[in-house]
Amino acid sequence: MATVRERLLGGPARVVGLDVARGLAVLGMFTAHVGVIDDSTLWLTIADGRSSVLFALVAGVSLALVTGGPRPLAGDALVHARARLLVRAVLLLALVALLDLLGTRVLLILGFYATYFVLALPFVTWGPRRLALAAVVVAVVGPPLAHWGPVALTRAGLHLPDDGSGAVTDFLLTGHYPAVVWMAYVFAGMAVGRCDLSSAGLRRGLVLGGLGAVVVGSLLSAEVVDRFGGPTAVRAQVESTVTPGWAWSDPWPTAAYLALPGPHEESWLEVLATGGFALAVLGLCLAVTGVGARVLSPLAAVGALALTVYSLQIVAIWHGDLIDAETNGPLLAMIGVSLLAATLWRLWLGRGPLERLFTAVARRTAPPPPRQAAVGPEE
Repeated sequence: MATVRERLLGGPARVVGLDVARGLAVLGMFTAHVGVIDDSTLWLTIADGRSSVLFALVAGVSLALVTGGPRPLAGDALVHARARLLVRAVLLLALVALLDLLGTRVLLILGFYATYFVLALPFVTWGPRRLALAAVVVAVVGPPLAHWGPVALTRAGLHLPDDGSGAVTDFLLTGHYPAVVWMAYVFAGMAVGRCDLSSAGLRRGLVLGGLGAVVVGSLLSAEVVDRFGGPTAVRAQVESTVTPGWAWSDPWPTAAYLALPGPHEESWLEVLATGGFALAVLGLCLAVTGVGARVLSPLAAVGALALTVYSLQIVAIWHGDLIDAETNGPLLAMIGVSLLAATLWRLWLGRGPLERLFTAVARRTAPPPPRQAAVGPEE
């Protein structure tokens, strides 16, 4: 019988630090969604944009783990793993469709998350160097596509998506988490997941390299944007040129936008700084072991039940109309209840209800070939 410690931390197959990082991302999204920012709580702005990036980065690590970790799967095992990931992507689309019906004004990431799963499937056999290179390529090419792509479409007389018929365009290019940019975080996470996560050298590299990227990205952004009149002036120039009906010869949005540092700018320097921040946080979380793991077990429980906790957060926001909260009382209550409920559920029942459902449907829809060994840890 499993000990209390094993039940709290998920047993030897779980990477506690990864659960902690995922838990931080989920609770950070709570803060971004319902947190009230004033002079005394400016530090809460750290969650805006960075939490969802950390969520995408951890998704990449999980994708690598379920497809073999340091030793990528091959043959029937690989086919089976890809089939399960595809099933999970479909289930995520179904779940986010239900959550969207609540109309909470939260920018739901789960549909984009499903898209990242599908886009990652051809690359799950790659090693860490190729995946890291893919992350760099997307980080360089993606922001200009996200910046000028929608403008080019409108000036070509094409229609930007506003319903399900344009879902692919929205997920890839025009949505709030466009894959042309966000796959950089997923590929970076996959590269990390192809390494030995217990390596002190890896953790040190993630922390130091990530913090270095934060410093470089922030300083460069301040230098470049100030030369163009500051962030407000740059954003105003962009908004004034993104108008349907404009001709190809009309002014285009300034390239200075690619240096903006703010959340969801999808700029070069935001990807550098925010991605670096997420890598540094992941490196710190992977160092959690022993007493630290037990102390942070409630946070790890939230991470292990991330899909359930995230979804219930949306229901809570809808039920209590928490987007318009005037204090951080609802935020603190949501965080406290989530930590306690997730810990008790994991202690007594193990996996979360949505996690169990997704796993059961994936197993029934894509059963393993006869005599096939288990495919990686369930993430």
